[in-house]
Parts: sequence; C-alpha cells; structure tokens
Amino acid sequence: MLTAFTAGLLLITVSELGDKTFFIAVILAMHHPRRLVFAGVTAALAAMTILSVLFGQAASLLPKVYIHYAEITLFIAFGLKLLYDASKMSASSCDTEVVEEAEAAVKQADLQQPNQKSYLAILIEALALTFMA
Repeated sequence: MLTAFTAGLLLITVSELGDKTFFIAVILAMHHPRRLVFAGVTAALAAMTILSVLFGQAASLLPKVYIHYAEITLFIAFGLKLLYDASKMSASSCDTEVVEEAEAAVKQADLQQPNQKSYLAILIEALALTFMA
C-alpha cells in the first residue's frame, strides 16, 4: 500500500509540473517562506492522492459493467471537452493563461486575508489553493 501511495504521489507531482498548481506554488513561494508553501502544496497533493485511492477502492465495489460504461462515457466527455477547449485556444496564449489564472487565484486569496499572515495561514492558503486548483 505504501509503495502504491508513493508511486501515486510521485506521478501526481510530475504531472502537476507546468500546471496551474505549479505556478500557484511558485508565486506563493515568492511571497512567503518556501518551506511552508512546500509543506502546504505537498499536503494538498497527498490529500488528492488519498482521495483518488479511496475513489478507486469504492469503484471496485460497483459491478464491472457499470464501471466499463462509466469509463467510456467519461473518456468521450473529457476528450470532447479537451478538443473543444483546444479549438478555442490561440497558439501563443497557452502558457500566459495558466500563469494569469494562478496569479489571479493568489491575488484573490491575498485580498481576503490580512497583510501579516501567521505560519498556519500561509500553510492553509498553499494547501487550499493547490487542492482547489
């Protein structure tokens, strides 16, 4: 179980590079202590991994025929959504859009909290922004 957890955590960490969560972590680390941001982001990725494992375990309790058709439906739905998003995207705006979304998320979180943040507030902000992104 621990090796599967570790493999899942590493897979999620690698897949998040260049994603909005990566840029959120970078922007937060520029404004706050890096160790706190790292701890919050790591906790969020670990929580997402645990939730994924729990959903996988719950799915194994369902009949295989339902899982099969749910897989097909989700694969087609997300594939069509990706194709639609790609058709509406300009060629050069991909990276800038992700960075702008991350900066907006951090700015919105900063506006809702006081200027002088406690260590716990920084940790929770990094965890929440990463988890929700």
